[in-house]
Amino acid sequence: MREDFGTVGRRQVSEINEINRRLVEKAQKIASLGNWDWNVKDNSLWWSDGIYTIFGVSQNESVPTYEAFLNFVHPNDREFVTTSVNRSLYENKPYNINHRITLCTAGSRTGGDILRRKWSADTNARYGSGCH
Repeated sequence: MREDFGTVGRRQVSEINEINRRLVEKAQKIASLGNWDWNVKDNSLWWSDGIYTIFGVSQNESVPTYEAFLNFVHPNDREFVTTSVNRSLYENKPYNINHRITLCTAGSRTGGDILRRKWSADTNARYGSGCH
């Protein structure tokens, strides 16, 4: 059976996407980084494997939510992080901050967050993505 160009093209794009995904995963592992995507409107959050590794939890242990993220932020930094997120989302201020996170393995480390926003037609923030 002969495949048409569209089928071959889609398969090649799929293979390239998978290779790129693996390369990003490998680079994040080497650099001890992770990335996340946050749908502000419905508060759904996705974490890469690197974020789970940074926080020291497995995907089975923690459901990614904004509240779960805040639980990993060092208690003395939570107000700063919350204020920075709100200023970014509601006042269009830049969000590129450093803060401490509390590790499950008794300790802390300093990390940085960068938030990139996408806006809806009514200029309300509806989506963010970033890295840690």
